[in-house]
Amino acid sequence: MTALINEIVVYLIKFICMIACAGLGIFVGGKIRKNKKITVNIPEGITTLPESTFAGCLALEGVALPQSLNAIGKYAFAQCESIVEVKIPENVAVIGESAFARCSKLQKVQLIDGTTCVERIIHESAFEHCNSLNNVLLGEQIVSIGDSAFANCTALISIILPDSLKEMGKNVFMGCI
Repeated sequence: MTALINEIVVYLIKFICMIACAGLGIFVGGKIRKNKKITVNIPEGITTLPESTFAGCLALEGVALPQSLNAIGKYAFAQCESIVEVKIPENVAVIGESAFARCSKLQKVQLIDGTTCVERIIHESAFEHCNSLNNVLLGEQIVSIGDSAFANCTALISIILPDSLKEMGKNVFMGCI
């Protein structure tokens, strides 16, 4: 039952974002507001953001991810061009392929360390072509970074690779200079 509720909530959030992205507007204060940026607070209890949840949502300016989140699916936030910063909670073990790819205004990514012993994996192209990304805080639980994960992040000036890192793919930082 909980899984079904989680799925319904994710699809409702996706539907609201789709309406905003389509330029149809958002219902705020009794009126339809067009061309507004939105911030989404994903409710506690959601454990997975499925593939393409917010992909291409130009209106999405901010997102608050819950502590209960374990995985961010492929393309979940791909091409969300208005997001500036992302804090990824401590229980997220998987950041899917191209999860944040082409988020052109994304400047800072922080993977929050926690008390749990979750080994974290950043899949291929997860942050590829994030042209404004300049600061990445990986935390101490990253064990694998996939191919081209930060490729073409041309503004990247700060990233510290943790001692926990066991595997790094090809071209992880290609085109970053």
